[in-house]
Amino acid sequence: MSAGAGEEASTTQLSTVDTAGRRLWIYPSDVSGRFRTRRTWVSGVLLFVFLLLPWFRIDGHQSVLLDIWNGRFAILGLRFRSHDAPMLLFVFGGAAVLLAFVTSVWGRLWCGWACPQTVFVDVVFRRVERWIEGDAVRRRQLDAASWSAMKLFKKALKWSAYLLISLILSHSFLAYFIGTEALAAMMAHAPAQNIGSFVAMAGMTLAVLFDFGWLREQFCTLLC
Repeated sequence: MSAGAGEEASTTQLSTVDTAGRRLWIYPSDVSGRFRTRRTWVSGVLLFVFLLLPWFRIDGHQSVLLDIWNGRFAILGLRFRSHDAPMLLFVFGGAAVLLAFVTSVWGRLWCGWACPQTVFVDVVFRRVERWIEGDAVRRRQLDAASWSAMKLFKKALKWSAYLLISLILSHSFLAYFIGTEALAAMMAHAPAQNIGSFVAMAGMTLAVLFDFGWLREQFCTLLC
């Protein structure tokens, strides 16, 4: 893994910033091996679960639904209404405690193998970046080069792909909260007819694009 061209990180500070506090862009090299292959498979399974889980139905109901506005909740066959909120507190409280336990005891396992930030950035966004811009050496050379028609084309193609992926991820995330049927109906109509959901989706898309496309490891360093 290497930092930005012509810059070196201090051994007494974060490796992703220089001595002036400016970001050093990371160019991860391609690696292979048994654990890398296993990690890719685990990340792929988690990604497909996230994308497909809302579309599965159990007893005629969406497998996971957190419809806060209408007070409808479904978790793998268990269905709740708003008056069952105390029961949901136990469910989400238990999930929060489990997550805290896993991250405290097996922090590296969580961050490296199962954290959504790692899964989406490493398996999706960086893979697209490698396909379009090449390996770590070529990506660094491209960023250091002056602007040309080829550089503009590659950057535009990469960010267009990022935007498309961000739209898919934000729509999938929204399906957990409004339901797949409502989502499909909204997509069939003009945005003005569902302005609130459209604004939420657009904001989510921009947040995903900014986080996974640009912020990346800075999220873990600064916010996690």
